[in-house]
Amino acid sequence: MSAFEPSQYFSSAAKVKVLEAILNQEEGIPLRHVEYISGLNVTSVSRTLRKFQYQRIIRRKKEGNRILFLPNTDHPHFLYLRDMFLISNKAQLVERSKDYTKDAAEALGWANEAIESDRRRRERNR
Repeated sequence: MSAFEPSQYFSSAAKVKVLEAILNQEEGIPLRHVEYISGLNVTSVSRTLRKFQYQRIIRRKKEGNRILFLPNTDHPHFLYLRDMFLISNKAQLVERSKDYTKDAAEALGWANEAIESDRRRRERNR
């Protein structure tokens, strides 16, 4: 097995986005779906997919008149790449949950202040 060299896969934003789009799919996906998911233009996606096909990390599968792209699970670096994206996605979820918790705590604080303010106003009006 050749040494895992991250620069092969992560040397550009396009490579990262295309890999992430494909590695996060259960089944193969068409070029236009990769374009949509990655947010890149079709030319960048197509060029990047060709590079990954040459490296054999991505493979093509023809279904009827559709060409689908999927990860080559037999590639020696597939597990490294999949795990890296899984770890990255989990880290992003943890960060988002921290933000949501902070936002919820702030909203709860505002709600408590509003309730307390309303209670004081009612007591003054008695």
